[in-house]
Amino acid sequence: MLLPIYVGGNWFGDWWMHYDEALVFRGERGVETEWFGLYTLASRTPLFNLVGAFLCRSPATTSGAFQLGSTLLNWCFVSALYLVLRDLFGVRAGRIGVVLASLNLWLLHNAWFTWPKMLVVYFLLLGLHFYCGSSNNARASPRGGARVGRFLVAPCSVS
Repeated sequence: MLLPIYVGGNWFGDWWMHYDEALVFRGERGVETEWFGLYTLASRTPLFNLVGAFLCRSPATTSGAFQLGSTLLNWCFVSALYLVLRDLFGVRAGRIGVVLASLNLWLLHNAWFTWPKMLVVYFLLLGLHFYCGSSNNARASPRGGARVGRFLVAPCSVS
């Protein structure tokens, strides 16, 4: 409901620039391209635009399809958030956390725009989920946990 009045919705230059940077990875623009006389490919987190270039693998891909695909990629952090909250506090807390994250305006701002921030958050949360699983495995079965990872120092729980 709030997206039509969202201030970042008027940043058409940034929307276009991220699409144009994805085209660099498709070979349609040169790596020496500068945007707005200020930004280069390296100055604007190229990893996300590389992932976006994967979304543009069809020659008929338009800027709108790129924006939709990159926005959907940004929302994948919600699944990892659920996993971490479930690991730490239980299923009910995971569900409540997903609902609250979906209503948070700051998260909407980051997830709706073509920024790599939420994709990074997804990987960080997923790593935390696997750490918690490995840590709990080490606590339940010290011998099995030693095989999974010897670097674990403390179990992952909130008791």
